[in-house]
Amino acid sequence: MATLNILYEDPHILVCVKPHGIATQSKSIRYPDMVSLIKNHLAKSSGSRNPGSAEPYLAVIHRLDQPVAGILVFAKTPAAAKDLNKQLQNQG
Repeated sequence: MATLNILYEDPHILVCVKPHGIATQSKSIRYPDMVSLIKNHLAKSSGSRNPGSAEPYLAVIHRLDQPVAGILVFAKTPAAAKDLNKQLQNQG
């Protein structure tokens, strides 16, 4: 099982290292992807162990190809996703 290397996290964003060989986002449940790993982290850190609770919000701001390692930024709120996407469109 892959472990997360979180570089920064606050209530709005999460920045982590994506190792090579792990997909940013995948529809396959056979292999871990970054979205699944981070959603598991968010569920555990929020103390939400209620089986009926909704899964944590997480927006992929940009992707890296599976063979590529690098830094990924995720939004933890819809407002952060909107702001980060706007920054990407305006290049800063």
